[in-house]
Amino acid sequence: MVDREQGGPRVVWVLTCDLKVSTGSWAYAVESAEDIERNWVRAKNENPALFNGTIYLMSSFEIAGSQLKGTFLKSDFKSYLFWRHQGFPEAAVWDAFGSGILCSREGHVILGRQAKGHVNAGKAYMPGGFLDSRDVRADGWVDVKASIIREMGEETGIDLEDTILEPGYYLTFLRSQISVGVMFRSRLSSAELSERVRRHIASEASPELVDVVVATPELDLDTIELAAFAKPLLKAVFSQQQRKN
Repeated sequence: MVDREQGGPRVVWVLTCDLKVSTGSWAYAVESAEDIERNWVRAKNENPALFNGTIYLMSSFEIAGSQLKGTFLKSDFKSYLFWRHQGFPEAAVWDAFGSGILCSREGHVILGRQAKGHVNAGKAYMPGGFLDSRDVRADGWVDVKASIIREMGEETGIDLEDTILEPGYYLTFLRSQISVGVMFRSRLSSAELSERVRRHIASEASPELVDVVVATPELDLDTIELAAFAKPLLKAVFSQQQRKN
């Protein structure tokens, strides 16, 4: 188990993920129901486009050898949003989400800057997002890789035919957040990938991204406004590439 507060961010690589949905409800959401509703009314007034969809939050996990084992609780976006607005207090869950690490042939990582109205608005991050009902099979098994592939396509327009999906997962632990990252290695340059993503953004009526940010091993990451999990994840990816070279 990874402590939420001690030791700073941590990135761990595992080969497989065994993730399932458990029964039961999120106690924090039940106990905070009235506050959640008031917060949702305020949030909707500020951003009418918000949608209260089903999402899944991780309720327990362990790393056994090279495998992540975890369970999820079913919840909804308005409960998550209240928890986030409160600063992610201890609530017996983790905000676990998928991240697509799109790496160009030079070893650069292609990030997207998120549009207004989303939880990472204005910040650069690896394409990805919440686990939702589309990612849960009839037997309760959670397919995080399928979620990442779908989100990568929806947000960037990058086709899997242009990439090699590497085995394994990069787990980034940062307080109450857990990013489950998958590496997409592309045969294209960072300039070519950036152009394709920008064309996709321009073609969308309501794109989730507004621009592309190219992260390189030489770049000072403090000069980019990044989602919190993205900085330690980028450092780990670039460090691994340096060791390989």
